[in-house]
Amino acid sequence: MKYLILVIVFLMIFSIVSEVPANSAFEPDSTAPPALSVTSHIGHEILELPENSSNLDMFYIWNITIFQNKAFIISVNGKTVSTGAGPITISENMSKYTEVNVTIKIGSIIYSYSNISIIGVPPQIGIYNVVVTSTYPGQDQILALQPGKSGELSYPEWNILLESSNNESYNIYENGLKVASGNVLGSKAVYLNVTGNTTSVIVSLGTHVFNYKDELVAHIPISQYYKPKPPPLVATALDVAISFVRGIVIVFLAILSGMMLSRRYIMAKKDMEPQRRW
Repeated sequence: MKYLILVIVFLMIFSIVSEVPANSAFEPDSTAPPALSVTSHIGHEILELPENSSNLDMFYIWNITIFQNKAFIISVNGKTVSTGAGPITISENMSKYTEVNVTIKIGSIIYSYSNISIIGVPPQIGIYNVVVTSTYPGQDQILALQPGKSGELSYPEWNILLESSNNESYNIYENGLKVASGNVLGSKAVYLNVTGNTTSVIVSLGTHVFNYKDELVAHIPISQYYKPKPPPLVATALDVAISFVRGIVIVFLAILSGMMLSRRYIMAKKDMEPQRRW
């Protein structure tokens, strides 16, 4: 009976031990923190992006937290946007995208997020502006022209400054002929050398049109158009005296000439009259 009890106890202990998995003490803890966390927010609204997910929506402000002490590389649509080493939290603004494919490499592990739609982007208000100034070689004076006005005076060398907050195409026409084209983001200067006496220039920037019609072109400095009037003549006392004497001499000669002519006339008339004898 004693041996039977021992056998039963042994079997009970063996059954309990057999239920415990081998090497359970060396298994990783399932509650260990993840390698990274990706969230996005607008105000108090938060969206979380699971690891290696696709076809989800995210707000445009992303917060990427890397928990591991390893080097990382973050790429958006194939372009590297951030590198460094964790642990760290990085904020990325995705407002310029409508859809993104993001890869985050931590150490040798790559996490991929594909076809993520960006939502909640505020409307972008474009800023477009064109500034036209003109100069004359060797002169420091600048003449500016206003769009929509015609007949304004300008110099032959035109400087057209294009400004755009968005990447926009532009075209510049002079007297109906395209003379420049391209794209601008920020600001860009285009130079024209106008040879005629008048010119008409059209600048299209995106969907905006700036017109400079029948503008006058000065081929000499503007200072020569508006020269100051010469000072009035000022006579000195000597000039007045000489003029007075000259006037008296002229008057005297005129009187003397008149007397001589009148005497001749009187004598000729007297000779023609018949003489009476007494």
